[in-house]
Amino acid sequence: MPFCEILSDSEAADRLVSATGWPYSDCLDLIEYLDEVYEDCGMGEVRQFDPVAIRCDWSYYETPEEAATDHGLDSFEELEDLTTVLALPCGGAFVEAF
Repeated sequence: MPFCEILSDSEAADRLVSATGWPYSDCLDLIEYLDEVYEDCGMGEVRQFDPVAIRCDWSYYETPEEAATDHGLDSFEELEDLTTVLALPCGGAFVEAF
């Protein structure tokens, strides 16, 4: 029988920090964003939390400009046209793999 543990957003962010080394506040922003996406898609309240899958699907950058440069682009806006990006209040950015 599988076990299920219910995590708060902050607990999920703590585990994501442990798995990735990304800043806590940025991990919390990503967790909250993913919660919104799941809710908007009608996927319900219960989801499996897999920090390894999140790390494979998302890349973290300290600045939007760094994200654009890493993808060989001139601007963050060009990157936004290609994939899902999350510009963070603290200045960082997450880019979904594409």
